[in-house]
Amino acid sequence: MTPALKGATTEPSVDWTIMLYIAADDVLANFAVQSLKQLNESASAPDGQQDKANVVVAAQFALPAGATGPRPAKTPAVGSGDFYIFKKGKALPVPGLTRKLVPAPETVKTPRTAKTPEKVNMSQQQKALIAFMQRVYSECEPSRYYALILWGHGPELLLQPAAGSLTGSSDSMYITPEELRGALEGLRPPNGHSLDIIGFDACYMSMFEMAYELQGLARYMVASQEEVPDASFPYDKLVELFREGGKLGNGGKLDSLLKRGVEAYVSAYQDCICNENTGMKSVTLSALDLNPSNSTELKKAVRALADTLVKAKDKESLANPLIEARTHSKDYASGLYVDLYDFCEKLDDLIKITEIKSACQDVLKAFETSNFILKHSGDKRSHGISIYLPYLTPIQYAEVSKPLVKGGDRTHGGKGFGEAINGAATEYLMCARRSLILDTEKDYGGLKLAEDTHWYSFITDVWTSALIKKEPADLDFHYSAQQSWMNVCRRSIRR
Repeated sequence: MTPALKGATTEPSVDWTIMLYIAADDVLANFAVQSLKQLNESASAPDGQQDKANVVVAAQFALPAGATGPRPAKTPAVGSGDFYIFKKGKALPVPGLTRKLVPAPETVKTPRTAKTPEKVNMSQQQKALIAFMQRVYSECEPSRYYALILWGHGPELLLQPAAGSLTGSSDSMYITPEELRGALEGLRPPNGHSLDIIGFDACYMSMFEMAYELQGLARYMVASQEEVPDASFPYDKLVELFREGGKLGNGGKLDSLLKRGVEAYVSAYQDCICNENTGMKSVTLSALDLNPSNSTELKKAVRALADTLVKAKDKESLANPLIEARTHSKDYASGLYVDLYDFCEKLDDLIKITEIKSACQDVLKAFETSNFILKHSGDKRSHGISIYLPYLTPIQYAEVSKPLVKGGDRTHGGKGFGEAINGAATEYLMCARRSLILDTEKDYGGLKLAEDTHWYSFITDVWTSALIKKEPADLDFHYSAQQSWMNVCRRSIRR
C-alpha cells in the first residue's frame, strides 16, 4: 500500500489528478488517440476566468494483447504502452512525444501440486493497471483528489483480444470485478485515502455487481448502463468541469461536480439521431455514491427478492410471469444484464404470488429512498443500475446480428462486446455471447454481491430451471445450454 505523505508542511499545489488508463484494441485505437488529444488540449490550456482548480492528467495508452512467446525486436510487450502527463501550459503532440514504456507485467503462477493445478494469481491486465497507478503515484506531484477512468471495452472490462484474434479468444485478456477490487485494495493514493472517483468509459458497466465490489475503494462510481459511443466521454468538457468545480474547499461539493458531469455527457450526444437506421442508441450515465450505507436498503431488498424467488421455485405459477417480465424489461449487453428497477416493476405487474409482489415493491421503494444513485440521465427506461439476468430476446438478437451504420462495418458505434465483433457471422456472434456467459458465471459466485444478496442462487436454482422447463429447445438462443446444465449439476452437488 502506498503510504500517506510524511512530514508534509504545505498543501499540495495540484487539486486533481485524473488518471486515464486506456486499453484499446485495433477497433478502438484511433478513437483512443482522439480522447488523448482532447485531454491534452484541454489540460494544457491556460487558466480560464472561471477556473478554480489545478488539474493534471496522467494517461497510459496500453497496447493490444500479443503472444507471450518471442516477439519481433520492435514489438512492445503485453501490457506496455505510452505514458503521458498533461498539465497546464504544457501541450504535447499525441503521438510524438518521448515515449516511456511501462514494463510488461510478468505472469505470476503458483507452484503446481497434486491437488492444486497451475493457475495465474494476477492477470496481465490487472498487473498493467497496477503498474500504471504506481507510476502516477510515484512520479506525479501529490494531489488533493484522485480520479481513475478506465477506457475500453465492456462488459468484459478492458478487453483486449490477442494479436490476430477476435473477441472471445481464449488468449483475450480483461479484468474482472474481483481483480479490479484486488488492484485497488493494495494501492491507495499518496494522500492515504480511497479514490474519489472511479469512472468507466466502457459499455454496460453501471451494474450493481461492480458498484458493490468497489465499496470502500472509491467515493463515487460513474458508468453507463448502455453502450458508450466510440467517441467516448467528452474529455474537453470533463477537464473544464474539474477546473471550474474541482476546488472542493469552502463549501464545494463533489456530488455537484458529478451531477454536472453526467449532464455534460448526455448533452454531448443530445443532437445525435438515435434510431434503428443510424444504429445508435440513446446514451445513459449514472453517478453512484459508494458509501456502503447508501446501498444497504437496496441490497436487503434484492436479497429478500432472491430468497423469496428461491422459496417459490416449485410453484407452477412462477415460471411464465418470470420469463415474461424479463422479456419485456429494458436490457443491455446482448441481453446479459437487465435494468433492476424495470424488471421488478414488470414482475410486480405480472406475478400473482403475494410474497414476490411484496419483495418487488420493496426493491422499487429502495430505489426511491436510497442515496445510492446520486444522478442518472438518458433513456427513461434506464434507472441507473443493471444486474445480471441473461436472456436474449428476438429484439436483442436483431440488434446483435445485423450490421449497423454507426462506426462502419466493425463497430456499432459503441465500446461493447457485440460491437467489437460486428463484422463476424451471426453464428459466431452467438457463440461469443455464450462464451461471455460462461466467463461471467465462472467468476460470479465469488462476487460480494452474489454472496450478500443470494442473487446467483436465484440464477442457478430458479432462472435456469424456468428456462429448462418452458423453453428447453431454445436454451442456446436465450441463454446457454452448456451453462444451464452446469447450473443443474452444481445444484445437484449442493444437495
